[in-house]
Amino acid sequence: SCPVSLWVSWVPRRALIGYLPQEAQAESDETLEDYLRRMVGLSDIEIEMKILEPSLEEPKNLEQYELLRQEYTRLGGDNFTRQSKNVLDGLRLAHIEPHRFVAELSGGEKRKVALAGVLLRGADILLLDEPTNNLDLRSLMWLERFLNHSTALCIIASHDRRFLDNVVKKVIEIDWHKRDVTMYAGGWSIFAEMKAHIVRKHKEEYRAQEMERERLIVSSDQKMDWVER
Repeated sequence: SCPVSLWVSWVPRRALIGYLPQEAQAESDETLEDYLRRMVGLSDIEIEMKILEPSLEEPKNLEQYELLRQEYTRLGGDNFTRQSKNVLDGLRLAHIEPHRFVAELSGGEKRKVALAGVLLRGADILLLDEPTNNLDLRSLMWLERFLNHSTALCIIASHDRRFLDNVVKKVIEIDWHKRDVTMYAGGWSIFAEMKAHIVRKHKEEYRAQEMERERLIVSSDQKMDWVER
């Protein structure tokens, strides 16, 4: 089963969500820079701002322009070049020129580019399914640092137990048969210890029940023998 870092019961109306599916790969005819700008959400905002620029003397257009400008800033548009470089460097993609076309990249590079696009969004909630796929040790360590310093609420599904130990604070076990979830505080190792303790306890309770069952059967048989005599 895949442990999950946190269960969300409430999401703010304007929360920005970044989602990385398990088999995600960047598929695009755009350049690397254009792809990342679109994934972050900057491209659409820039287009809308350019449309409004010739008519900013109209109060309504000016107000809309200012709202777009605020969103552009919130998404990190003013620092995009620096932020994208930091993320690409961390994921060992610094060798790829910004004008390189995404379609030319290898499968592993496309996977990491997709992850970069999700991380650059500055999302309030990150949904990451097997984010460590195709990452070498240096990239993995960088991702751990990134997530530990992120203010986003992270929900992570992963089979990498060491990674989970280093980044998650809660683990959710999903019981598909009972349609139920159980939350455990701590990383994977703490979850594994607690789960092992629960399993041992259940086995002990089962053995005690079986012993009591055998005792009752023997007692019943003895009483039947006494009655028959």
